[in-house]
Amino acid sequence: MRSLIRSARRLRGGEARRSAASGFAAHAPDVLRLARRVTPGGTAPVVLAYIAADTEPDVSLAMRELYDAGACVAVPRSLPGARMSWVRWAPDLPITTGTVAPVPEPAGGKELTLPRHPMLVILPALAVDAAGVRLGQGGGFYDRFVETLPQGSVLIAAVFEDELYPAGDVPAEPWDAVANYAWTPEGLHQLGR
Repeated sequence: MRSLIRSARRLRGGEARRSAASGFAAHAPDVLRLARRVTPGGTAPVVLAYIAADTEPDVSLAMRELYDAGACVAVPRSLPGARMSWVRWAPDLPITTGTVAPVPEPAGGKELTLPRHPMLVILPALAVDAAGVRLGQGGGFYDRFVETLPQGSVLIAAVFEDELYPAGDVPAEPWDAVANYAWTPEGLHQLGR
């Protein structure tokens, strides 16, 4: 399944990817409302996002919307042992290719100490099904990280609309992170109902 989706993503043209990025940005207010709902009152919502690799859904315009609305947006830096640290994101944050995992990540930036309260996490995904089963790239970074999140945190899998499958169509492993929502350029879809 991974190889088929990766092949389909490589065929998606630049204009389609730019249009999708605009679609994600158009639905950033929905993501912000959800982040505010899980965040204790008087606290800026924390949104953990990602910097898209070439063919991944690009949520950077949406990240800008969230940042401009006062959310604390952070992106991961890969660490040995399939772990991640988080860096506060700003539109001018320099990006490089990681040395642990060959993915875009921050070059420098201020580390974020994760709060103990619930937060919203935007997960990169190749696919997600209606039950919330997420197919990642296979490295296990996010699956390990999700296990450490405070109770009540919300997981959103960012995918293209054609990567949202019926329940049971995405292969699951016991350690896979289960998403609460799928976020596509067309909007947020609640999962697992």
